Amino acid sequence: MKVIFLIFLMLIHFSILAQTQLTIGEVFDFDIGDEFHYEMPYAPSNADRVIITNKTYSQNLDTLCYERLHSEYMISSSPPMSYNFSSYTDNMCLTNLDSLIVEMYFNMPDSNYLLYDTIVEFDTLLCNSEINGYDYATMGIEPVIYKSIWGKGIGLVVDHISQPGDPSVGISETRLFYYKKGTESCGTPDYTVIGGVAKEELKLYPNPVKENLYIELKSAKFDELSIYNVLGELLYNLEERNSKTVINTETLPVGVYLLVVKSNNHVFTQKVYKIE
Repeated sequence: MKVIFLIFLMLIHFSILAQTQLTIGEVFDFDIGDEFHYEMPYAPSNADRVIITNKTYSQNLDTLCYERLHSEYMISSSPPMSYNFSSYTDNMCLTNLDSLIVEMYFNMPDSNYLLYDTIVEFDTLLCNSEINGYDYATMGIEPVIYKSIWGKGIGLVVDHISQPGDPSVGISETRLFYYKKGTESCGTPDYTVIGGVAKEELKLYPNPVKENLYIELKSAKFDELSIYNVLGELLYNLEERNSKTVINTETLPVGVYLLVVKSNNHVFTQKVYKIE
């Protein structure tokens, strides 16, 4: 269950000053093909599956931008149960990459907050990724409680807001429950799909590939199929309703590529390895 979140895998060490303070550049150090699954607030069951599809720096290297491909679903909270799927792309740009991650979110001094005398910082691990977290609360009779956790190379891990003194406000919380970076993964992925294709129904062979790459869907058809290089440049695009296709890769240089398949409002990605 996603409710039993990855945080239970942590060996948590709390301290007033974190042992290591991560920078913005360290936290958001993604590669093309990295995958992150989040549980979003205000829905009984849902997921936002995010794939990094492009990475660029500004000319003077002080701004980093990512293009992200989202595949979301939500289940209705009242009967009859229904699934709502959507997919879209967005861009996230970051500056001040050498600044501490806390400076990106907190620009007020401790005197403006009230939480056991100060902001509590902690430094621990999530699987093999170092994480930093901060708990704090606004001053007042009914303080608002905040928790923010970030991981090295995995971005946002937890974003929590609640107001214990006013139950009607509820809890808003976004949690990372799965990530995959290269050959490393942590947690359990959510590939829920209704009316689309399950991940195991997508066949890609041979991989690594020398010449022809065969792509098949068992029980659905492609809406769109694309291949990108590591720079995020589109090399191949097919917009046809097919369940099978063959791509000749002889002209592609040896390297790693990203295959993106869209079918029935669902998105799948897989790395393709070109060899000699």
